Amino acid sequence: MTDTTIDPPLRWGILSTAAIAAKHVVPALQAAEGHDVVAVGSQDLTRATAWADERGIPIAHGSYDDLLADPRSRSVSTPPMLVAWLTQRRIIQVWS
Repeated sequence: MTDTTIDPPLRWGILSTAAIAAKHVVPALQAAEGHDVVAVGSQDLTRATAWADERGIPIAHGSYDDLLADPRSRSVSTPPMLVAWLTQRRIIQVWS
């Protein structure tokens, strides 16, 4: 059997507090070996904090940009509606 454990764990940030993240993405990542959900970003800090607390996620951000700038999360899960925005933000960061 192949060992699929990731060492050190891959630290995930969740970009959005959408229902699909709450119902599917976060539970799957939390159940998977080698994956830690460490942060969530929302456009509202109060919502992000409550959402994170309900799911045992230690870090909440009140903006998507703050999540992307946080070095404590190295991978980002994003809903499809934010893929274009995320791509544009990354291009701006690289070329600035």
